[in-house]
Amino acid sequence: MAEKCFFRKNRMNQQSEINLPIQLEVEGDVYSANSIDLRESGLCCVTDEYIPSLTRLKLKLTLPVNNETVESTGMIVRVKNGSQVKQEKKTYRTDIFFDDIDPREQGKIQKYLMEMMSA
Repeated sequence: MAEKCFFRKNRMNQQSEINLPIQLEVEGDVYSANSIDLRESGLCCVTDEYIPSLTRLKLKLTLPVNNETVESTGMIVRVKNGSQVKQEKKTYRTDIFFDDIDPREQGKIQKYLMEMMSA
């Protein structure tokens, strides 16, 4: 059974299991990640770099519908060991809470999630 990410699923916080590239910026260092799921309140992603819980960061992702970019700040609320792909790289499942997201940015996510649910 697949492991659940931190955020609880409910009607007000719909989830979409997607694989989108994400750019994370921590104190000037930039990391790449891929989303596992996306919600209005945050996301779960996979990174190759360990970034500790309670780390504040900036993030940017591009939604495939209308090619809209979403930018926000967030905080890492949980990190778990992921898997090793062909024993080459260790990965980390990272839950990020959007702690300061502009309502317009959140609206882009909400619109995208609604479109995904109706498809």
